[in-house]
Amino acid sequence: MKFEYGYYFPDDELHFQPFLEGSEYQIVQREMGIGVCRALNVPFRCAVDIGAHVGLWAKPLAGLFDKVICFEPRLENFACLEKNMAGLACDLFPFGLSDREATMTFHMPSDICNSGAGSLEPFADASTQSMVKVRPLDNMHIPEINFIKIDVQGWEAQVLIGGHETLQRNAPVILCENHPQRSTLVEQFAALGYEKILRVVKEDIFVPHALLTPATRQAIMHYFNERRAFFEGLM
Repeated sequence: MKFEYGYYFPDDELHFQPFLEGSEYQIVQREMGIGVCRALNVPFRCAVDIGAHVGLWAKPLAGLFDKVICFEPRLENFACLEKNMAGLACDLFPFGLSDREATMTFHMPSDICNSGAGSLEPFADASTQSMVKVRPLDNMHIPEINFIKIDVQGWEAQVLIGGHETLQRNAPVILCENHPQRSTLVEQFAALGYEKILRVVKEDIFVPHALLTPATRQAIMHYFNERRAFFEGLM
């Protein structure tokens, strides 16, 4: 484990450091997602980070929400996550989310210098494998969720299946990596009652239809138009 740019990383990590030189990791995506929440007057009580890695999203979210709940299956990453989130209002879980409770094979690509590139989805060039625990989000019985970030390297569909009841009950704003863009993922969100309203770099922002009215759509447009210079500066 090593400490660089304000975060603990696994010793073999080389991918993320350039993104942290003079900036915050994925600050544009985060500010856009949070901006949607603000435009919709979403309460900032609980955020969930699915695929939390070492906390590059979770740590900033902890400064905005009353609580952050993190899921990270790779134990090398989770050890860093615990160090990075120490003293913050958070719940950390050393397992992944899926459509069932199980022990599954976790695949790391041959380019091991990227500690965030592992997935439950097999890679053609995977060089290392480990066994990790997974369970459905619905089994966690979280009473309130206002915002979710999902970055699970191709396992998004299974996460959504396992969280169907939770999403229906809480209707959070969701920012989900969708790279390469998969129309089936957008369709799956639509079946859950969500609409894709923005794409930022390789992440899509989804809002439940229940929160979208002509007035709230206008509020989102107004929010970002008023802050156009700010967001252009982040780009």
